[in-house]
Amino acid sequence: MRTRLPPAHGLPGFEWGPKDPPGRDRAPSPAPAGSDPPNAAQPPRAPRCDLGEVAQCLRQLERIQELEQQLARERHRLGLLQAQLIRRAPPTMGPPGKGQAGAPPIWGQPAPPEAEPETPLPLPGHPWDHRGPCPELEYYRLSTARPPYTYAMLIRWAILESPQRQRTLGEIYHWFSRMFGYFRHNTATWKNAVRHNLSLHKCFVRVENVRGAVWTVDEAEFRRKRGQRYPRDCDLKYFLPSRS
Repeated sequence: MRTRLPPAHGLPGFEWGPKDPPGRDRAPSPAPAGSDPPNAAQPPRAPRCDLGEVAQCLRQLERIQELEQQLARERHRLGLLQAQLIRRAPPTMGPPGKGQAGAPPIWGQPAPPEAEPETPLPLPGHPWDHRGPCPELEYYRLSTARPPYTYAMLIRWAILESPQRQRTLGEIYHWFSRMFGYFRHNTATWKNAVRHNLSLHKCFVRVENVRGAVWTVDEAEFRRKRGQRYPRDCDLKYFLPSRS
């Protein structure tokens, strides 16, 4: 429908009609330059961090750390009590639970035929040279605390304690598990550390014999590097048997 408008003063008349809607054969008029389309994707907003949840997470972390420290203290106390009981036991009494079915492994089990006595001999004349097991050594045997010695010193200890002063890799693993509760009750990743130290230190020599591959200790090389590499092991010499 078109409407005729009267001519204005000095202007010709013109007709006004409604704008035809865009049909299928007509494209819509382009949007003005610089304006965003109405359905344009908005950039995602970063999620806001809840301060209350962060504070709760920090409190829970502190609580776990406190419990872990308390557990370490209780384990240390238990090991001291067990070592004290063993030290005060009469000589005729064996370790509690020995020979009974289901006895805890920490009290010791009968060793295989090729195994040596569990307690290493201290040097004569030392203050620890007394009857019965050494209290400090018994503590680390019974508890799960990590012994304060390097892997290199423990490997040397294991090899020199053998009558032939040589051990296979499997025998070294068995010695670690038998002597210390830390290696019995933790994952076997420490075996990788044992293999690494055997290959790293020149004082450990691999020898092929009728038993297969065994490991020995080059004492000259060990003593040459001792002051540089093993400062924490100065007290361990008292546990090793004297050389004949």
